Amino acid sequence: MPGPSCFHIDYGTAESHSGGHPSQLPDADKVKPADRGLPIRTIPEYKMKTNVSYSLILNKVQADYLSASKYGINRMQALVSLIDLTQTKEETYEKRGFAATVEVGQFIASEVELSRLWRCDRKTVSRVLDQMNQVGLISTTQSNRTSVHTLLCVGSWLINGETIKNSFFKRLSER
Repeated sequence: MPGPSCFHIDYGTAESHSGGHPSQLPDADKVKPADRGLPIRTIPEYKMKTNVSYSLILNKVQADYLSASKYGINRMQALVSLIDLTQTKEETYEKRGFAATVEVGQFIASEVELSRLWRCDRKTVSRVLDQMNQVGLISTTQSNRTSVHTLLCVGSWLINGETIKNSFFKRLSER
């Protein structure tokens, strides 16, 4: 049986992502009252009912980082959840009068949202995101309104036979 971890992952059906992914955050009745004002993030519908594969390219430092565990979180599962949140088609993100275009290879998620998804504290999320930025797995741009995370380690997705390239993918020599 695996050791204690603050990350929880619900594995999907055979129709969903073959690597497993969180299907959604906890149901509203399971969320503490203080958290009820936060939106529940879900995996996009077009990813849930399709056969999704992706090309993940790692160097040794990145693979070593993902295989280790610190702060009680499974880093590989955390990366898989970020990949699942990543856009594979351009969309507009709107929240409280703020709008931004999220391109293929990017996603918007606050540390609070990720702490709910990973079921750990915000400080742990902050450390993991900082480390993923340091080893070149993701790149994060923060503004006073939101954080835009860009996946650098996924070259492309294969969704129902269609290849979708990540224009933000960085070759190993560039990371």
